[in-house]
Formats: sequence, structure tokens, C-alpha cells
Amino acid sequence: MAGTGTITSISAFFDRHRTACFLRQVLHERGAGDAKVGKARDSEIEVFKYLSTHSAGLRSREQIQNICEALKPFDLTQPEILQLVNLRPTNIVEIHLIVQECEARLDEARIEELLLIVKQHLGP
Repeated sequence: MAGTGTITSISAFFDRHRTACFLRQVLHERGAGDAKVGKARDSEIEVFKYLSTHSAGLRSREQIQNICEALKPFDLTQPEILQLVNLRPTNIVEIHLIVQECEARLDEARIEELLLIVKQHLGP
């Protein structure tokens, strides 16, 4: 099953960016700000801190939509797109771990192109 690469097509999944936004809202509703904890659970605060420091957690919805659009020609599945956004691979081995049957679907030039797109849209 190939994905379309759009943000709406991965709406069933919560990427790290959306999770961070959701947690920010929950923490705000519970009265937790940067300087105070309020009624927020320790685990919620720790997850939010982790996601806020992770690259995908710092991306805007528009940036994620842009990379999804750029990934369309690769005919990736929804989970593969999600993993690319969340993990931000930097080498060929990582691409092989993310893309199922990678050798059959992508040659080395396409993998390098995929890595370049990830770097351009999500940074080094």
C-alpha cells in the first residue's frame, strides 16, 4: 500500500510535532507554564520537554506538509513518511531501516535524493 505523501494521509498517526502541540495545549489547560508545573503530571512534562528538543517537535505544520509533498514521488507508505519525519535519517543505512524492501524500490541515487530532501526540509 503506497502513501500519497500528504499530511492528511498520515492523519491517523500522531507525529512528534502534533504530539508536542497536543501536550502543550494539555499543559496550558492544566495551568502549567514554562516556570510552573500546575497540575501537570511529571510524565507529561518530561515527554513535552523531549519532544520540544527533537527536530520534528520544533517543526511547523507547514514544514511537515512541505516535506510530505516533496516525498510524493517516492511512493512511500504512510508509516515510512512518519518515520522519515520523526527520525530524520542522515545516511543510507537508516533509509534501509525505514523503507521496506528498500533495495527493490529505490536505487542508490534515489536514496541519496531522499536523504537530501530530508536534510533540506528538516535540517542536518
